[in-house]
Amino acid sequence: MLFENARLRVLDVRVAPGCVERMEHHHHCCVRWEVLDASLQSPSPTFHPQGTASIVDNTTGAAERRDLVFEVLLASPRHTNEGVVRLMAAAAPYGTDPGQVLKLENDHVRMWDFRSSLGMDRNTFHQHVLDNAWVVIGDGSSLNVYVPGHIDADGALAAERVKTVAFSDGFVSWTAVDNGGFDADGKTRLAPLFLHSVDNAGEAEFREYLIELK
Repeated sequence: MLFENARLRVLDVRVAPGCVERMEHHHHCCVRWEVLDASLQSPSPTFHPQGTASIVDNTTGAAERRDLVFEVLLASPRHTNEGVVRLMAAAAPYGTDPGQVLKLENDHVRMWDFRSSLGMDRNTFHQHVLDNAWVVIGDGSSLNVYVPGHIDADGALAAERVKTVAFSDGFVSWTAVDNGGFDADGKTRLAPLFLHSVDNAGEAEFREYLIELK
């Protein structure tokens, strides 16, 4: 187990070559997301409703299979899909995509693939509007974190670096987001906690799988 709180449990599941792993009657709905080599495109995750089973068959595999499993521990989402749309609209003019590729969305979760090889721009900011967690894949990566800063000579909003963070494989970040990323006044955006941009700070590729909880 990599992480657990009242809303989410994150597991790192390994299945040896020649083996089958079966999870019977999930007590909670969950997302399984296979981890492939960094040279390959990230696969799509699979969603498993509460009470269903999932099977990972690695009987023909020559290598260990790795899955990150995200168990959603609360039966009912905090936000309806309509409510999520309103939260995203309120964040304008900033975007609300915390990753580059949305791999899965349903009434419970939004699952994002985020990796530096897909491109990172320090001047493209996003605001988190939902509770979220992300898991780092691979050792030796690091990110620069930026907040909106001053207006430059061309009239554009320049990014201001606030920190550089190094990561190891399996690191989990959890952020509870209240008020759609605003302070209690509903107007002040909280940066860098909820509003920021990032770019790659090292030679190693940064990779993460990110879950947003509705």
